[in-house]
Amino acid sequence: MSIVKKIIDYKKSFFRDHGKNNHVFIIETNGCRREIHRLNKSSVKFKGNNNTIEIYEPYDKLVLNIIVCDNTHIVLHPSQYPRNIAINGYCNNNNKIVFGHDFSTTDKLQISLLRGPGNIIIGDDCMFASYDLIQMGDGHAIYSAKTNEIINNNKDIIIGNHVWVADNVTLLKGTKIGDNSVIGLKTIVTKQYDQNNVIIAGTPAKIVKTDVNWTRKSQY
Repeated sequence: MSIVKKIIDYKKSFFRDHGKNNHVFIIETNGCRREIHRLNKSSVKFKGNNNTIEIYEPYDKLVLNIIVCDNTHIVLHPSQYPRNIAINGYCNNNNKIVFGHDFSTTDKLQISLLRGPGNIIIGDDCMFASYDLIQMGDGHAIYSAKTNEIINNNKDIIIGNHVWVADNVTLLKGTKIGDNSVIGLKTIVTKQYDQNNVIIAGTPAKIVKTDVNWTRKSQY
């Protein structure tokens, strides 16, 4: 890597804060909490106020690209695996995003908050592949022509423990996935699947196999 590239990357790693009461904390293995203002290979931009990011050790394989507006709380529990996460908050507010223990990504996971409140909870030992998208809202409001009420509010997204999400999967608002499940290639999920140990695949998504489990170990 050239000296110029190293300098550019170093400057990018400093957080940009355009609001008030925004913090990034490291939670050390002994429970101590310390604030940081840069993170190697990462970019954090606060466009609003009252945002908090909590990163638990170890985090040496973590890459973040985050832009959020107001009242966002992000928690990254410790992981032994690589994590590359991009979170883009478009006029977002009152959001909570939690990544469980030993969460991993093969490539960058894109998370779009798109206005309004809502939560994204990802359980322990979840493995996301490449080009996956989590989108919690629709971006633009849709109104009832009779009542003028918004009919497309954000909905929480809940991913259970030990879930494998394959390449090019889209998880939209209201998604819920049970424990020990697999989401197949290019699947678009829009509903709640409370059943554990299933394979969900297709567009639209549906349960295609039950009574399964999976492992990170290669079969070869």
